[in-house]
Amino acid sequence: MSKAEARAAAARAEAQAEAAEHALPQLDDAAATQATEDFLRSSPVLGLTGKPVQRNTDDTGFTDPDAIAVASLAAELGRLGVGEDERETIRAELGGLAMEFETHAPQWSTLQRAVTMSMKHPELAKRLMPVVLPWLNRAA
Repeated sequence: MSKAEARAAAARAEAQAEAAEHALPQLDDAAATQATEDFLRSSPVLGLTGKPVQRNTDDTGFTDPDAIAVASLAAELGRLGVGEDERETIRAELGGLAMEFETHAPQWSTLQRAVTMSMKHPELAKRLMPVVLPWLNRAA
């Protein structure tokens, strides 16, 4: 055996010894399952369980997601920058739009009024337009 071969064999043996030193112990299936369960049970993060979500929202009476979104906006007009003097009119308009979304048959004129009125109130428009745009595409 040449010196180069001897060095290569020694390097392989050293690498194998180091790998064996750092190797994980081999577990049978039952032991691995038990180790996993113990880890999950004792982990401070993985052992956390959540509480049921409690939402403080009013029931809109709608089932269509877009109708629910529009009805929810109608309930938040004050927070969306709509003045007291316009809230009732806009609330009624949004309520009509929600009803048409619920029946999956919004009229072009209703969509047009909703877009026009929302554009006077940027915060309302930012939340209403993503809901209305797909309906505009379908109606056009």
